[in-house]
Amino acid sequence: MKMGKHLYCEKPLTNSVNEARIMRKVAAETGVATQMGNQGTATGAFREQVEIIQSGDLGEIRDVYVWNTNAGVGNVPLPTDSMSVPETLKWDLWLGPRKARPYHRRWMQWHHLREFGTQQLGNWAIHSANMAFMGLRLNSLWYADPKESPTPRIRIRAEVAQIVRATFPKWEIIHYEFPARGNMPPVTVHWHAGMNGPGFRETIEPLLGRKLIAGGPGPWLDFAGCLVVGSKGKIHSTGHNSTYTLLPEKQFADYQPPPRTLPRHGSHEREWLDACRGGPAAMSNFDYGAVLTEFVLMGNVATQFDRPIEYDPVAMECVGDDEATAALRRDHRQGWRV
Repeated sequence: MKMGKHLYCEKPLTNSVNEARIMRKVAAETGVATQMGNQGTATGAFREQVEIIQSGDLGEIRDVYVWNTNAGVGNVPLPTDSMSVPETLKWDLWLGPRKARPYHRRWMQWHHLREFGTQQLGNWAIHSANMAFMGLRLNSLWYADPKESPTPRIRIRAEVAQIVRATFPKWEIIHYEFPARGNMPPVTVHWHAGMNGPGFRETIEPLLGRKLIAGGPGPWLDFAGCLVVGSKGKIHSTGHNSTYTLLPEKQFADYQPPPRTLPRHGSHEREWLDACRGGPAAMSNFDYGAVLTEFVLMGNVATQFDRPIEYDPVAMECVGDDEATAALRRDHRQGWRV
């Protein structure tokens, strides 16, 4: 970006909250065209859902449930011995900004390691919670006037199978409590990862009005999803937010969506290419995508502590909690610092 290069970056944009903040800052400073690869954002169904939420047709929305049936591996030991580096691997380059260490093939299971991966929050919540995050204008809290006192606070509380600092818990339930935004009331986003977590089915299935499919012919529909609960109706959105159902279905049988307020494009990548050529900014540009990244990654911060965190999204700090604030950042070794 500092070289003036337009940038498309697959999700999750970064590994840490601080890195996402830097990406947003540099994108704004350089003015290049950016897009994060949460592809469902480009679908007509995604944008229609955002319009439905913002139209008020679902009534007041105070709860959102987002889930993934997979979770972490729990407390497994990290490698302490070494193996020969494969000829096809540039090990130092693979490590990137992380600290140097001897090669072991178990480091390749990076998805399960906090040092390298983000588990299902960065892997799937960044898809599945995207529509609700945009539709409920939660991203607006990051752009509140810093002169206001107090600035907005987001309370994040995590329940986990076990607190583990190097890996991720075998199940987690994270509650993000957001304050009101304009005429939208306070809302709590509940994240469930791991079907063995307490109350997973008991919470989701009554709201959904049916059993979650845990296997068989249609697991793609149910292993990840989002349920937006309004006082007048609900939206059940699938993993990428690219298809949806209004509930109760009979109530919405003749429903006509509200007038369009968002542009339709159909291709996430071409939307970015159009922005590179001077067209409108892509919808998941870093002004939005980096904020969405911060939101999901705050869950990975919360699962490391046995207390709620109060996050100030303007100042990027956990209020009154230096230890949690320190967890917003990762050390970068020499040659990889930003």
